[in-house]
Amino acid sequence: MRHRSGGMLEYLVSGYFHEDFDLEADAPLGVVEKFAHNEVGAFCDALIEELNIIQSRGLSDSDLKKIWLEDLQSSYDPEVDGITYSRWFAQMITVLSGRHS
Repeated sequence: MRHRSGGMLEYLVSGYFHEDFDLEADAPLGVVEKFAHNEVGAFCDALIEELNIIQSRGLSDSDLKKIWLEDLQSSYDPEVDGITYSRWFAQMITVLSGRHS
């Protein structure tokens, strides 16, 4: 199972969760907040939709980890911070959804 390329999640990872992602913000969710602030609303909406689709598949944390680290090659591993991948994906949705507040 390989995550399709060219989506907003790939855009987030390649543009914001690169090897120097920790220079983007004080915390990984801050990087997601920066994405939400910098990008147009349609990009955020598309990313929320993509994350919701991934979550609706009922994938295991190991499957989500494969998508995040292997398929998309993110430089951030939420497990380092004691966060499961399902929780990380949910947290990203919450942050992105909060931009409408």
